[in-house]
Amino acid sequence: MPERIQIHEINKLAGRTVFFDANVFLDIFWPTGRNSNTVLYSRLYKNCIQQQIPVAIDFIVLSEVINRAFRIEYTKYLEEKGLTSMSELCQAHLKSIPYFFKSLILRV
Repeated sequence: MPERIQIHEINKLAGRTVFFDANVFLDIFWPTGRNSNTVLYSRLYKNCIQQQIPVAIDFIVLSEVINRAFRIEYTKYLEEKGLTSMSELCQAHLKSIPYFFKSLILRV
């Protein structure tokens, strides 16, 4: 049965496997600075590794982590380029393509 524990209760986990939610993995590996739990989650993850407590993740959670991590990085990329959407990115690239190729692309 799933059980919610506090960080100071990590000794209860000896001999068990820990399952973290996607939000926990994102806070640990892709912190955005918007969540105050990042340090707490990182400490818990570190303690699990130090005490050799297995950490499990299923494919759905892994998929969510990867999807959201890509979205976080994509949003940062757009902000760095001063763009707000994919269509602006495409328009910016279309402006740099010579007219001949642009007409071929737009016909397809």
